[in-house]
Amino acid sequence: MVRVVVVGGGIAGVYFISRLVELVNNAEVVLVEPEDYHFFVVGVPMAFGGLVKFGDLLFPFAAAKKVRHLKFAAKALSLERGKPCVRGQTHSAVCGDYLILAPGGLKLGSAAYWTPSGALDLYAKVTAAKTVRFIVNVFNPAIGSQELAYAVKTRFPEKGVSIHLVYVSPDYDFLLKPWISKAQEAGIAVTRDPPEWREGEFHVSVPEVRPHPLAADLEVRP
Repeated sequence: MVRVVVVGGGIAGVYFISRLVELVNNAEVVLVEPEDYHFFVVGVPMAFGGLVKFGDLLFPFAAAKKVRHLKFAAKALSLERGKPCVRGQTHSAVCGDYLILAPGGLKLGSAAYWTPSGALDLYAKVTAAKTVRFIVNVFNPAIGSQELAYAVKTRFPEKGVSIHLVYVSPDYDFLLKPWISKAQEAGIAVTRDPPEWREGEFHVSVPEVRPHPLAADLEVRP
């Protein structure tokens, strides 16, 4: 039996595990993840739009079949007896025939909409505001703010919604171009200028994504 250790219970890790247990019958799968659940963050705009409930985006790992969940945060990688391993702050090494890194990226910003509590908090503030402005002013912004803006405008057409691309990397700018015309058709203003705060407005600072420490120094080869 082959032992596969997957670090990270985000969408990449969960999708990999689902395909692995489907295609490989003799795989022993170990998931290293500090949370008890997977939060389907891609579905947050759907929850904002009223298509699903926020609670529907939570999937407990205890319900996963053929997966052993070890609840700790991975802190370091090592090679022991020829096998790749991962260890936590106080947790001993967990080794396997294969080690799959899917820890996600670190996100820094004012709105933590990639967490259950952060998404609910943002929704409450958006609901109370007359105007919602998404401000992009980082080199590598988190993907998804444009979908959130569209969901807010669709569900609350009376609200003013805008996206301010004050500064973005060329790659992100390229990804946004096909979406801008559709946003404008939906009544979402897109501008390069920073907004001026007015009474009744809520400004969302779009988070920046940075490499996870476990993967920051890895060399990517084709």
